[in-house]
Order: sequence, then structure tokens, then C-alpha cells
Amino acid sequence: MPLIYITGISGSGKSSVREELLKRGYETYGTDEDDLAHFYNNETSEPIQHHVTADERTPEWRSQHTWKVQRAAVEKLHEKARLKPIFLCGVVANDADELWDLFDIIFALTVDEETLRHRIVTRKNNDHGKNAHEFANLLEWQKTAAEDYKKLGASLIDASRPLQEVVGEIIRKVETKAKAIVFDIDGTLSPEISWLALTRDLGASVDGHIRIYTDYKEGRATYEESKRQLISTWQATGNATKPFFQKLFADLKLQPNAHDIIAELKKQYIVCLITGSMDLYAEIVAGKVGARQWYANTRLVWSEQDELIDMDYELNQADKKLEQFAQFCAANKLEPQDCIVVGDSENDLGLFKLSGKGILVLGNEKAKEYEQYAWKVIPDLAALKQTIT
Repeated sequence: MPLIYITGISGSGKSSVREELLKRGYETYGTDEDDLAHFYNNETSEPIQHHVTADERTPEWRSQHTWKVQRAAVEKLHEKARLKPIFLCGVVANDADELWDLFDIIFALTVDEETLRHRIVTRKNNDHGKNAHEFANLLEWQKTAAEDYKKLGASLIDASRPLQEVVGEIIRKVETKAKAIVFDIDGTLSPEISWLALTRDLGASVDGHIRIYTDYKEGRATYEESKRQLISTWQATGNATKPFFQKLFADLKLQPNAHDIIAELKKQYIVCLITGSMDLYAEIVAGKVGARQWYANTRLVWSEQDELIDMDYELNQADKKLEQFAQFCAANKLEPQDCIVVGDSENDLGLFKLSGKGILVLGNEKAKEYEQYAWKVIPDLAALKQTIT
């Protein structure tokens, strides 16, 4: 995954681009906003920790200090970018000489002189250029900036245009068009955890279900013991039949507009569901949203009388999802990088890493722990379409 540097002369719009990328769910940093850059004394190499005002930045003072970012700070971002694209917005004096090799993609924002003059005079979030000598230097820099950046290998972006156009062009150039979208179900397409919802709606004890699962997960019970206990719990309700399960699963609600969102996405992408839940539930949800391809962790086994008698379950849902993701890619002649993966839990992180395009849905507090592994983060499913288009 790339580390993308968005640079350009002061007033070209880097801070605005940063804010818009953050709004769109991208992990984005600013040399100024995130306190990565400082003025350094040219003789002592010591950083100036406080903000130096425009009045203090006299020509003499500027000749004795340099605005820089330490290479180690950018190396940390470079390491993080192994998992997902990361943007760094800013301009520093040592970028071309000391940092350039750490960036996979470099964009230089360019503006015409009239736009530059207007932005420097009217902006209130940055005082660079507010004194006469810095303003004069910026106007001189503007004359050669585009050509200078071009020689350094940067891709030029006309930032005199509206912000949405500028950011849209950057994103289009960074992203390879995905061909498929893979959805988790529980916590992503549905607000429910289907296992517990099933137990609840059958009339059995949810606490008892959780206890059975925890004992198995922590090694206090074997797979066969745990499976037998859970099936017996369901059978004791008198409702452990295929028709009853079908009705319960059909009645479980999906996220608002889930059907409409997927219907729209199907016009551009192959859609697949990969869930840690049961095959019958996955089949019913797939039917609701119109997804032709689906994979489930667990196979329910029915008698000739449609009574539940057994199931095949895999405790390591993350590995199972990876196996099924590989099957989906092979069946559709796709590379993992051709797929966007939408999920909400640790079981989806392997798919996030493999595709490089994992979108985390913040449906619960636990999900926030996984933000660092996501390509993009959205508050809910409703934000998905805007995020990927």
C-alpha cells in the first residue's frame, strides 16, 4: 500500500485537501496540523517548540532556522502504509533531499498567482505569508514551483479548481478501480449477531449460549461437547426445525437501506457475502439483498423431517473467511486487491490486509480498536456509497 505525499507551495490548498480526505475516511496527516514539522536552529539543530509568529519571523531569523520534518517521523508513516494507503499533506525544506524516497506517490498542488494572492490574504488558519518578505518569496516561488516539482517526479494537480474536484482527481489516481465488494453480515449488513438473535428468538437462554461458546473458546470444553450442548439447548425449545429457523432468519432486520445500497453497488461490482454465521442465514440474507455469491462459517444439518441434528462449525472464523475469500477470488478470476472488503470485527482484519481495501464499519465500540487496519472508516453502512465513489 502507498504512502502518498501531497505537497505544494504555501497557499496551494494542502490543509483543505487534508480535511476533505479525513472526511472521506482516509487516514491522513498534516506536517503542520499533526505537529510533525518544526523550525530547527541551523547551528544547534535544536527544534523550536513554540509557535513563531509572523512578526518574529524576520528575514534574519528565517536565515538562521529551517522548517523540517525528522525522517524518523515519516518512516513510521511509511511502515503503517504497508496495511493501507496513508496520506501526508504539507511542505518542508528537507522533503526532496531527505524524505522523497519514503513516498510511493507524490502530488504537488499548483495554483495561479491570482488564486495564491487571494488565499494568502484571506486565510485565517495559517500566518505564513502574512509578513511582507514571506509574501514576496511565495510569489517568486509560485513562478517556478510547477516546473520544479515536475523535475522531481511529482504529479501536478491544478488546485485552483474547487476542492471536491481536486480531491476527486487525487483519489482516482491513487486507487485502482475495484471489481468486487465483499460484505460481512453480522454487525455490518445487520445490526444483530445472528447466533445470539437465533437463541433469543427460539426462546432459549442467551447467557447460556454465551457460556457454552466461552467454555469452548477458552478450552474448558471440547468442540463436540460444546456443539452438543448448544444443539440440545435449541432442541429443548421445541423449535429447532428448518421452517422455524427460516422464519426467524427472515424476520431479522438488516441495516436501513441495505438492499438499496447493494442494488446500486451491483451495477458496478460483483457482490459477495462472507459471514461467520450459519449457511441458512447467509442464504436468506443473500436473497434479501440480491447477492448471488455467499459463504458461511457453519453448515446446519437437518433430518429428513427438517429437524436440526448437527452442525459443522469452525472456531477460527478469521482463517475460515480467508479460505472462503480465496475461493471467491479464484471462482471470479480476481486478485485480492481487486476487492473492497466491508466488515466490523477482528475476523475481517485478514481480509482487510489481503485486499488492501478494507472498510471498517463503526457499528460498536469494539470496532474502534481496528481503525488502524482499515483502508477507510465509516460510521455506518449508509456512508459506504459516498466513500467508494
